[in-house]
Amino acid sequence: MFRSFRAQWLMDLADEVEVAHDILVGGDSSSDSIRKLCRDGLRGPHMPIIIGHHRQSSKRPHLTAWHHQHQARVDTFMEQPVIKRIINWITDVVEIVFPGIAHQFKQDAKWHEEHYGIKPMFGLFWNLCLNAWLKDQKSIHCGPHADKKISLEVCYCDFSNRPNIDVFGLENLNHHQRTWIVIWEAGVAVQLPPWVLAMYPSALFYHFNIDVDEIKFVTVDGDERPTPQNSQPIRDGDGEGRGSFVFFNQSTMRHGPATGFNTLEDAEANGVSCVIDYGESIQDAFTRCLILKPLDHEL
Repeated sequence: MFRSFRAQWLMDLADEVEVAHDILVGGDSSSDSIRKLCRDGLRGPHMPIIIGHHRQSSKRPHLTAWHHQHQARVDTFMEQPVIKRIINWITDVVEIVFPGIAHQFKQDAKWHEEHYGIKPMFGLFWNLCLNAWLKDQKSIHCGPHADKKISLEVCYCDFSNRPNIDVFGLENLNHHQRTWIVIWEAGVAVQLPPWVLAMYPSALFYHFNIDVDEIKFVTVDGDERPTPQNSQPIRDGDGEGRGSFVFFNQSTMRHGPATGFNTLEDAEANGVSCVIDYGESIQDAFTRCLILKPLDHEL
């Protein structure tokens, strides 16, 4: 997992990020029907907006239904200078931190361009999810989750709690309280202040048998490292949650480049094995996702 320093340049452009957010959301956050639909969402009460190309169970990749229905909004959103800068920033960081993954994504994108004439809209990524506010909602709690169908997630955390829909500023953020993502049994604790970039290969959680319920968001008063004793879990309604932009690639967009066929079913019908060796996949994950350094001494 990688987490950047706080991006001062992005903090300085908070108003522009807010404008981009409002362009994409439009008036949907005030819709009673949408609020009712999203209130009991699987990953927390918020309005997830997913744009870009995906394939899901289709034969060919296509734009998401929300994207297709709100094309004008998406076009205007994508033209915002701050969004272009965010995409370039994320692309640069992925290429530096996860060069193997970046190379694979570029090869996959080349295959899709040759076969379908499409390119990723978000640099290295096919999809962007905006976890947006609902009417009168003080905070967003998008429950932590791993997805075996996602190759890499980039979570760009920038929303702080505000008493109104103007959600991107930092005036009301409690700077004495720290937010962390933790996996207690694995000894993992990563602080997540506003305006940082966090990246993790989501599917690796499944490789290492980490239950999604073990991934927690907690808060700690002061600078101490979190423990089960000194931390409090973030709960819905406490006004301390944050939203996010999440860039990701679904594994179905890898099926074609990996097998040469539109779907795994087509590949198997043509004699291509779609069975992955577990040991080889783990080694490949380490090779592509980690920077390995030999030990200077014997253990």
